[in-house]
Amino acid sequence: MTSRHFWSREGVAGALRSALSTLLLLACAASGADRAPVPDLPYFPAVARSRVLAPPPPPPASTIAPAAHPAEERRLPPLAFQGFPQLSRAANAFDALGRGLRSQPVRVLWLGDSHTAADHLTGSVRALLFERFGPGGPGFLRLGLAPTRHEHANLQRIGMARTEPTPPSRRAPQADGMFGLGGMRISVLERSELRLKVLPGALAGRARHTLLYDLPAGSRFMLALGRERRTISAVDPRLSRSGSPVQRLEIEGEATDTLVIDVLAGAPRFYGAIVEGSEPGVVLDAIGIDGARVGTALAWDGPAFEAELADRRPDLFVLAFGTNEAFDGVRVDRYEGELERLLERFRRGAPGADCVILGPPDALTRSGTPVRRVPEISAAYQSVARRAGCAFISQQELMGGFGSFASWAAERPPFAFSDGLHLTRRGYQRLGALLFGALFDAPASAPVSSRSR
Repeated sequence: MTSRHFWSREGVAGALRSALSTLLLLACAASGADRAPVPDLPYFPAVARSRVLAPPPPPPASTIAPAAHPAEERRLPPLAFQGFPQLSRAANAFDALGRGLRSQPVRVLWLGDSHTAADHLTGSVRALLFERFGPGGPGFLRLGLAPTRHEHANLQRIGMARTEPTPPSRRAPQADGMFGLGGMRISVLERSELRLKVLPGALAGRARHTLLYDLPAGSRFMLALGRERRTISAVDPRLSRSGSPVQRLEIEGEATDTLVIDVLAGAPRFYGAIVEGSEPGVVLDAIGIDGARVGTALAWDGPAFEAELADRRPDLFVLAFGTNEAFDGVRVDRYEGELERLLERFRRGAPGADCVILGPPDALTRSGTPVRRVPEISAAYQSVARRAGCAFISQQELMGGFGSFASWAAERPPFAFSDGLHLTRRGYQRLGALLFGALFDAPASAPVSSRSR
């Protein structure tokens, strides 16, 4: 039996939008082709006018040393993040990986809403990172959530499960608030089965799996990978990190092996899995929740989430919210404080990571007019990014600016759906390529900026 939704005043509109968005995105994913648009979603009127976005200050010259030999240099990838001096630590990590001087993967943790959840956008960026720097693995994957999809892994659940929190996008605390790195824990019921298979080209070498779970009393499951079998029936305190209840079980197999979990008794709780290759490359964790806002992540237990971040050790994190906030009726400046509090959690959990904040893509109201709160929210996020030392990119500006959603929807084949919110798979691939180019191909002499409107 799947988890039930509790329709609070806060969650009615968000849950409806989430359900329709999930059906839209997963139907598209299931067939590998873009589908017809879904009906328009409820409209919440905008309350303010847009503000002009100022470009960031020009960056200093790159400090990365050139390759030792001219012939070698021609084969190396371009230096990373030349247009973003705020990303110097991440730039060093990417450039060391590109030069073969790094033994660990470069990890990118991307937290966001439904634009992230279906992994079309993040999957496009991940594929481009694989092509330039080498595949490090699919990274964080949800286990037990059905339906779900990922560009670089196949995930299945056969049987029943319960999901917490309900709904996952809720902004009020639920239970103990300890929902792991991905903001969900999924209790998989007895006689159910989970399967995880990495798709070809997603990693190099052997596949290193880290299972994230805990075991309520009476729970037991069997884990199989290749020829290895393990029965898990007890919590081992040595497998948890301080401040988090999540157990970590590591198992390694061939890249072609399928991880199979059979629930033998009770209802083990799964927080996800992490898969990386034995050879270094780039790993991009796509952690998206339909209907999520920044406030969604703030409802999780802070110390537990920070413990999971510390264990993950990202080199770069990306925060990609704002679309659902654009349809709220509260003052936009409220979101600056929320984003600052979320950044504080990331700073405590991952103090060595650089950060990118994305402004939301363009969107349309129910009547087909551009949503005026989108550029306002982008301006608020840019202000926070400037104060916090994060890079900022407006996805609305990458699409072409205020009102660009309509032109994307008018393309044939379309790059956006008529719901006014979501892009087609082709559209997300296009936006992913634009994001990748803005981050990795923008020269230091021409920093990325937002056009005035």
